[in-house]
Amino acid sequence: MTNRKLVDLEHAVNRVRLGTMVLGVIGLLVLAVRLLVESLGSEGILEPGNLAQLWFLLAVLVVGIGAAVAVTKSMSRANRQFHQEFQRFLAREHPHVPIIVGLQPRDLLARATAAGVSTDRIGHGGLVGLVVQQEGVAVWIPGDLEPRWRVPRVPGWVRVAPSDLPKQKWPAQSPDTVVHAIEVSDDERSASVVIQPEKADRKNPGRATVEAFAQALRALGEDPAEHIVMRQQAVRR
Repeated sequence: MTNRKLVDLEHAVNRVRLGTMVLGVIGLLVLAVRLLVESLGSEGILEPGNLAQLWFLLAVLVVGIGAAVAVTKSMSRANRQFHQEFQRFLAREHPHVPIIVGLQPRDLLARATAAGVSTDRIGHGGLVGLVVQQEGVAVWIPGDLEPRWRVPRVPGWVRVAPSDLPKQKWPAQSPDTVVHAIEVSDDERSASVVIQPEKADRKNPGRATVEAFAQALRALGEDPAEHIVMRQQAVRR
């Protein structure tokens, strides 16, 4: 069982994006203040009494912040829409069985190589889908018309383990907040997936992530309490 906090990836990425924007804003504000102060003296970047360049800089600052926020929201919306479309495709191909869709961990590339299958569209931070069947799971990659490979069901085949993502863009988390993945293996073939909640909980990002992990583990026939810390107030059955 992992006693570490499960990371809400979208929350973590947006937090880093926001931090980067804040640093940029602070830097531009410092520059603006410097321009303003020097404009009041006999020498400076701005001519004394001429604040036109300063107002132009502030206008660019406001527009830049607005554009950055809009791009961040648009990317998040597009990613969620693609996630939902991939899940609907798998549900049409395999009706009435559990579907688990999430991000590709970095180690998925090595798992595909070990399975002897094509590594096309693996290892670049895309999605992976696990179709849960009685005999095991079928591993799907977006764009495929059939499963890329399969992992047979065996006793003790599921575990939750620390992982990371290709092209990870945010700083290393604290020891208690590392990225985790669900792994399935029969000791010969294996697959892994980093779970994302369908809807983020801004007030308590960890709650939605715990619920998403618990739902995926139940779909695999596992008791979530054997793999992750289950807080009474965090998971709604």
